[in-house]
Amino acid sequence: MFLYLKGLGKYRKSKAYGLVGCLALVSMIGLAAPDLPVIGGGVVAADVIQGGNDIKDVNVHSKSAEGVAMTYTTYDSGTSGKQTASGSGVFVAPNVMVTVAHNYYDKNQEDKSAVLRGGASARSYVVMNSETEKHNKVPTSGVSETLEKDSIHLYDEKNFGKDYINDLAVVVTKKTVEAMTGGEDSPRELSHKEVSTGDKISMVGYPNDFSTPNLSAENKARLKDGKAYSVTTTVSSVNKESGTVTYHSSALGGFSGAPLFNDKGEVVGIHQHGTNTPNAQESERIGGGTLFTEKHRAWIRSMIDKYGIKGWYIDGANRYYYDENHRALKDVESEIDGALYRFDEKGRATLLEGEEKGRVLLRVEDTKGTPLISDKVVQEGSVGSGLNFHLRQNPNFKQLIATSPTAKVVSYNGVPINKLASDTSWSDEYVSKLALGDTIIRAVVDSVTPPSTSSSDFARTEVGKVDLSGKSNLPVPSKEVLQAPNGSENFYATTHIQTPDGSGSGTLIAPNLVLTVAHNFLTVKGSEVVTKSGRTNTVYKATLPSGQPVNFSDDDIVYWNKKDSVFGFKNDLALVRLKEKLTAVSPVEVVSESTSITKGDKVSVYGFPDGRLSPVLDSEVVATTDFGSGIEGISYGGTKPGASGGGLYNDKGSLIGVHQNGVVGSRSGGLVLSKEQLDWVRSYIEGKPKAPVYVTDNILVDEKDKDKLPSTSKEEKPTTPKVESDKDKPNTPLKPQEKPKTEVITSYEGDSTLEVGKERTEETEGEKEGVSLIYRTVYKGTKSKTEMSPIAFDTVYQGDETKELGFRSVLEGKEGLVTRTTSYQVDKYTGAVSSKISEEKIAPQSQVITLGIKKNSSTKEVPITERFEDSAELEKGKTEVISEGSVGKEVTTVTYKVLPDGKVIENSRTVDVTPMRERVVRKGVKEVVSPDKVESLVPKDAPIREEQPALSEGFSESDALVSGEKIQGDLGILIVSSEELVPERVEVPDFVTKVTGGEKLTVEGHRNESKIKTPSKQERSSRPETTAQFTTNGTGSSSLTAVFGGKTDKILLSTVEHSVIKHNQQRGWHKINNQWYFRNSDGKERTGWMKENDAWYYFDTNGTMQTGWLEDTDGNWYYLNDNGRMEIGWFQDSSGAWYYLGSSGRMESNTWIYYKGKWYYIDALGKLLFNSVTPDGYRVNEYGEWIN
Repeated sequence: MFLYLKGLGKYRKSKAYGLVGCLALVSMIGLAAPDLPVIGGGVVAADVIQGGNDIKDVNVHSKSAEGVAMTYTTYDSGTSGKQTASGSGVFVAPNVMVTVAHNYYDKNQEDKSAVLRGGASARSYVVMNSETEKHNKVPTSGVSETLEKDSIHLYDEKNFGKDYINDLAVVVTKKTVEAMTGGEDSPRELSHKEVSTGDKISMVGYPNDFSTPNLSAENKARLKDGKAYSVTTTVSSVNKESGTVTYHSSALGGFSGAPLFNDKGEVVGIHQHGTNTPNAQESERIGGGTLFTEKHRAWIRSMIDKYGIKGWYIDGANRYYYDENHRALKDVESEIDGALYRFDEKGRATLLEGEEKGRVLLRVEDTKGTPLISDKVVQEGSVGSGLNFHLRQNPNFKQLIATSPTAKVVSYNGVPINKLASDTSWSDEYVSKLALGDTIIRAVVDSVTPPSTSSSDFARTEVGKVDLSGKSNLPVPSKEVLQAPNGSENFYATTHIQTPDGSGSGTLIAPNLVLTVAHNFLTVKGSEVVTKSGRTNTVYKATLPSGQPVNFSDDDIVYWNKKDSVFGFKNDLALVRLKEKLTAVSPVEVVSESTSITKGDKVSVYGFPDGRLSPVLDSEVVATTDFGSGIEGISYGGTKPGASGGGLYNDKGSLIGVHQNGVVGSRSGGLVLSKEQLDWVRSYIEGKPKAPVYVTDNILVDEKDKDKLPSTSKEEKPTTPKVESDKDKPNTPLKPQEKPKTEVITSYEGDSTLEVGKERTEETEGEKEGVSLIYRTVYKGTKSKTEMSPIAFDTVYQGDETKELGFRSVLEGKEGLVTRTTSYQVDKYTGAVSSKISEEKIAPQSQVITLGIKKNSSTKEVPITERFEDSAELEKGKTEVISEGSVGKEVTTVTYKVLPDGKVIENSRTVDVTPMRERVVRKGVKEVVSPDKVESLVPKDAPIREEQPALSEGFSESDALVSGEKIQGDLGILIVSSEELVPERVEVPDFVTKVTGGEKLTVEGHRNESKIKTPSKQERSSRPETTAQFTTNGTGSSSLTAVFGGKTDKILLSTVEHSVIKHNQQRGWHKINNQWYFRNSDGKERTGWMKENDAWYYFDTNGTMQTGWLEDTDGNWYYLNDNGRMEIGWFQDSSGAWYYLGSSGRMESNTWIYYKGKWYYIDALGKLLFNSVTPDGYRVNEYGEWIN
């Protein structure tokens, strides 16, 4: 998907899919892919299907994510500040990653070319195995490498913005993917298979834009920027010519550059764009990209050939070796440069035996990167041996600049020079020690004219370079070639051969057989014939005009006569046996009999002169040369460097030989196969290889020419003159003596009793058709080798959800054993010894460590809050509960998982919330005054009574009254504190006395009288009268007339209209000796808990009401206030400490309380914690509130 540019202000994206400028929104149906990014073009989110459920989590350490990388760039964007653009990619070679160009480049709106986003401010990175969320847009895990500016290569920079098929780039890293991941990852394979509509494909990448409203809340919470995810879908549409592909899937920003895999996990293309509007119907939402065409694949392969690492790569203490296919050797033993190495399963090398070797190569290029000296070996030897190199003294360099007096050295080993090559003021010395593998000494020069090619008649055709990169079309036969005899077949069977020092040509003469020349692979070192690479296990690559590559090695090459192949031309012949048959191409037609060519005949040559397939048709033979042994050479014109080994054809289009040598612009030469050579070639075509048969040249010598022959040195002795007689004369004239013919037929066998490297020879003599034969059998050592080595067991960590955190149990592991047997085979025709390693393994038993990962749950209560609603229907002082409410709960559940390294981490955290329901109470506000119903306004304690001085005449204290008898008396005064008018409960003594002015009233059952002193009538009449009401807990009631005085805290009772005298023995509160009790209806005192008028009270076993702190039998604490009522909610004691009493009245402790949007912590003593740190590490402020 297109990358997500975080923080962009003025940019926006508007088309239905793809990253575009400010264009109108259009429907996707029936439209081609949208425009590519423009300079300053904007970005918004792409879209999803199924709410994003098709985006699956990926373990970056799994096989499915192997080779997949994140790439991101930071850059300055003017007023918007520092920006970050992020996308994906995949490694297809050890240090070559394929991605989309728009991860780094914008489109120039004028000419559609590519412009680097951010210019000089851009800094790009490649990250492997990121598996955690980014922090401030920067990865927090994995391995990151900074990219050099020149490490990003575009497929088509000029036409980048014209079509998505040009939105392709290759990134070259300094480190290999194995080195970045410790050998865990390897490059992915490019597929050659065609993808069709309906085929299953998948992509893996690093999305980072989750802003689309169509993404479900669950997936929005799950997806993290910095983690890898996969999407699997099927192909909806594909244009097989251009590679354009669409598929119905989610496609978020950040997936841009993600590889498209087929069902075998091979890379078939790359993801580029998606649906960029949330308004599209789900059925119309798509992802889109490019499936690699043959042209794309050829360009990628050319980038791999040019930049891909081969040979040794050293990363600190770890050493990796990459073969000619750019693949790391893993889990194998291999001999490299005479030393034997063991490569473990991650590709790390260990020397087993032998001496390690190193080479130093000279590479000289011009300022455009064109090779002028291509990796010439300047020194080789044991690792650690000394190196002292001087560039100006190197003969190849001297020859290069000989004709260029103004030649300038721009840089030398990365150090800027910018001086004339002849200027001795700069040092050309390179002093070091040989390191393992190849060390490159690199020089960049300018103003150099390469020397012209030698005019030697026998100069070998120079090596060339081939361009199958895809920047231009793959080779296509011209009209002239198609009209030539067998032109099309010969064209497509011509093979380009890549060698260590350049390239050559060959011809496919059977589905698995290529004819070429020996000098493409061999050279002379002193008097020895050796491979040009200096090694015995060189891997070469043959490429057909279709772009299909095939690799082969030195072991696959058969020479006509290896030891003499590079001396002269008659033996410069070789066959390459391919390991697989190329059935898509027809082999050429080879003549059945040896052909004699004369001057003036027409021949054609098919090869890769100058690195391009350019056949030379109907070239006239200008000369012939007899090489002896029935082998003939011919001369013609028209070829260029790189054609060595190409096919030589007669005028009927049949192959008669190979092209060998030539001079540019002058003559060229080739070899016409002799009868013996043709028989040898055809034996391989027919699948019945024969050994070469060499014909010895016979020399007939006249007697008169004997003295011209080389003589054998003899010791001369004095002789006596001899008189010649007739009988001493020969009877017949002297005739030349014919030297007898002898042919040696050599074959090879293996001897399992001999060590490898040793051999023995047996010969027998024979005769055939007058020719003496020597049958020579060479037995080469093939004794097998067996070695045994232990396999260390690994440690596997697993979680047990039934065990608590901290639990650990260990099941010990056991080492395994591997037995490696190396067997050897001998090629009966060439004597080449090949090896095969077989292994038998007893697998190790893993050490299993089980760790407890039982989930943890914690519950926090949210207390009930109370809400009062005024009700005009209820009388004032009354309440009615509408909803009791319920306590809220927050249950937090944490699950855990075990990482591969044994670390236990949190896997998920869920919070289930049961909302608190508030308690709703209706509160009466209705005013009611009725003489028939006396409200509860009696103080909680008995009224304070004070006798006043008599203001008139008093009672007769000696009067004896009968019970209930009324006598006339004076007005009295009763003083009641106004602050006790609305008590919690009413105090009623055991008996009640009511007084009325002017009367004396005795108490029932007693003879004692109560006397009331009354004020004067003038004082009484000067005060307004009102009616006061009260209700006792007894059964009686009184209606009183009261006069309120000037003081608001006093009530003055004046006239009692009537009185009720009733002994109080009914249910209710009563006070004895300053202690409160509650009598039940049965007359017994209440004990234990009691709820009265929605309040709770507690009485001990004696019935006494309790106050203060109370602990029940379960250890729970409660607080009863001075009125005995149980407190709930927040409460502050006399010391100033705050407590929280739940809805049940129970004191909370060791817990968090959520109250009115704030969190508070209650300690072990039940007290609210202030300005401190809780036991679980959180801080609360001076108000007890948690500081987030």
